Amino acid sequence: MGDARRQIELKITGQAVKNGRVPLCLLTQKLNCTQEALYQIATAKAVADRDLSRGGRIPGLVKRQCELFLVETGQGSFSARLELPPPVPELFDLFPDLAEQSLSEFREAVEGVAIGDRERLARILPDQAARRVVVNTVYVLLPAAKDDYGLDIGLAGKPTLVGLARPPKDSLRTMIGPIEPSAEPSQAALTMIRATCLARFDAAGKPDIDKVLEYEILADEHQYRPAQIAWGVRAFSLEHEIACAVTFEDDLWVVEYEPLGIRAYAETRGQAIQEFDEEFAAVWDAYASVPDDQLTDDAIDLKQRLMSLVVSEVSHGQ
Repeated sequence: MGDARRQIELKITGQAVKNGRVPLCLLTQKLNCTQEALYQIATAKAVADRDLSRGGRIPGLVKRQCELFLVETGQGSFSARLELPPPVPELFDLFPDLAEQSLSEFREAVEGVAIGDRERLARILPDQAARRVVVNTVYVLLPAAKDDYGLDIGLAGKPTLVGLARPPKDSLRTMIGPIEPSAEPSQAALTMIRATCLARFDAAGKPDIDKVLEYEILADEHQYRPAQIAWGVRAFSLEHEIACAVTFEDDLWVVEYEPLGIRAYAETRGQAIQEFDEEFAAVWDAYASVPDDQLTDDAIDLKQRLMSLVVSEVSHGQ
């Protein structure tokens, strides 16, 4: 059964699980959030000067030691057992127990976010930027009160965390902590300055305030979590919230939802979200009503993901 100290078990319960079946988008979101949070914690430990808020490539050391593998699934309340790879000696073994330490701290972070324990989060993630990114990833991992599923997490051979729930959104600021003063400009300040310098100016010489204020202090700027997607006169109600990554790359805002392969670009965050919504509607039109015998295997898989995600489509006035 492997080494329990190197395993995570995610158990999804509730109405969303029927006859051992779980919506693929829901499962994918939970698996992705688990892996991402573990990478973020390990990166914060291994690379002290890495600004996690900027995203980018996962360091090779972290990926080699902390990539999770699905080793077992269970029915009933659907469960997925994930496991770290076996320890492999590194050429410069500066972090011999990085994977197991990060896994243990992942458990601490999940419990800390669920109960709003800022002191615990500050202890395992003393760097505020790293803490902000991890807190927001774990927040997406946990089910909201209105969701039709529950989540239990067992890991590192310790007691299972049962009945986890997303805390009130207002508590995120408390858990992350106040903005810390610094002798040098923070990445947030540099981003704001850069946005100001790039902003368009109107006839009176005033900057385009919508573009300047695209940067938000809390990490919600790096998440777009719609439960409904609207475009034109159409609205798609979703089975559950989807966690779309929002990044700023090459002077453009990017909104991406990897499970559906949708990636949209624009000059402002709001415009990028609108482009994403339009692209979602286009993908739905391209696949949802097309017979399977006219689609490739990959397209059928994408269609099935869409069909399991979209509960209904309505037009305004209906």
